[in-house]
Amino acid sequence: MTVVPIKGDGRPQMNRSGTGGVPESVPITTYSLTGASLVRLVGDIDLDVVPALQTAFESAAAAHSWVIVDLSRVRIIESVGLSVLVTAGFVARKDGGDLLVAAPPKFLRTARLAATLSVYDTLPQAMTAALRRRNIPTASTATTRRRDGACR
Repeated sequence: MTVVPIKGDGRPQMNRSGTGGVPESVPITTYSLTGASLVRLVGDIDLDVVPALQTAFESAAAAHSWVIVDLSRVRIIESVGLSVLVTAGFVARKDGGDLLVAAPPKFLRTARLAATLSVYDTLPQAMTAALRRRNIPTASTATTRRRDGACR
């Protein structure tokens, strides 16, 4: 699987947040995979991050209608961040794709996030689901050749 940053060099953008207006990295990195986009979030998703998050989802959706969101490194998602995720899911489904949420924090699992979004325990599970739902063969399902040259 090829992983390519959608814009720039894949490094997070800069944002002014935190105490005293100290610049911190926006915890968002967007990649283009084969058949889907990956948006990786890190840290706290709060009001300061929402504009960058919306831009990341717009870039990801422009590249692919299937978007995977990796939440494995997220500590807190405020309601405004959750609203952006749900909206991105509606937009992806309207465009014939889906938003797949990978490894959400425990508190989001109890918030019935799966009732609105496609939720997976791990990033590899979400990536595999995106490939299968897009009918892109994975390494385990790809046609292989036997010694006699026949395809399975």
